[in-house]
Amino acid sequence: DQALLDDIRTEKDLAAFLEGWYRLPLFTTLAGTPQLQQIIREKQENNIEELRYALKILSVGNHPFFAERIAGLNVPLFYFCGEKDETYAGTAKTIKRRIPSMKVTIIPDASHDIHSQCPEKIVEALKRALSGSDATTLSSVKKGNDS
Repeated sequence: DQALLDDIRTEKDLAAFLEGWYRLPLFTTLAGTPQLQQIIREKQENNIEELRYALKILSVGNHPFFAERIAGLNVPLFYFCGEKDETYAGTAKTIKRRIPSMKVTIIPDASHDIHSQCPEKIVEALKRALSGSDATTLSSVKKGNDS
């Protein structure tokens, strides 16, 4: 992941990178949406060196797989992902096998970056999780208009 930003030196480089990045299949449901244009505008305001530093710290590729470590914890676990985010939906299934009590919420018709695509659905899912009323596993938030 660290090499992703190596060739970015200018704001123009960053803009080109972001346009290409958000064309990846990971973000398939963002293409052509107002949310995507907003995300790109916000990302372009970032300092390139600070983005490199954030990527170094936050990149999932730099983190160990924590499922084994958290499997023994006696706390509620919740996992949220987009239905069309094949990688994270697959990870949810893998973790669920190791931690059967984990509650998984799959947001229909969403890929990666679900909080940008479906903020109302995420708020609804979080409210259910925090109130303890999310009693199902591998559930989906009902489809609806997010405008």
